[in-house]
Amino acid sequence: MTQVAGPYEISLGTIPDKPVVGLLHLTLTVADASSKTPLLDARITVEGRGPEQDTSEIGPLSALNSVKDPAFYDISTSVDRVGIWTFTVSVSGDLGDASTEYSVRVRESSPLYGIFTWVTVVLFISVIGLGILPSLRARRRRKTNPNNPP
Repeated sequence: MTQVAGPYEISLGTIPDKPVVGLLHLTLTVADASSKTPLLDARITVEGRGPEQDTSEIGPLSALNSVKDPAFYDISTSVDRVGIWTFTVSVSGDLGDASTEYSVRVRESSPLYGIFTWVTVVLFISVIGLGILPSLRARRRRKTNPNNPP
């Protein structure tokens, strides 16, 4: 989601891409709206309002530059219910101050995701166990019959 606010072009992304109740990671970029040059030293704050709320429930939180790429600013937070959340992003930099709002739809977390995760973990542990089992059997045979070379 990209919007122009004053002299800035502000982009907001979420992880997960389709937000669900629980942890929410926001990634922002800020650029000069006219030149599209990324701003690496902007001061960014984010506030969030839940569905049908008039006051902020999240923040203000300061977005920090990503260690991997300073053009990205990151915030981790959580949302506690389904609905349309409104995030107000405020930017202060060399070009002045500006703010804009983003609407983010939060959905209910799918129980299938949790089940899929557990099935994946169990399968992974089973594969590891089956891979180690022949080695353990061979080691036990060597201990019980030391005269028989491997």
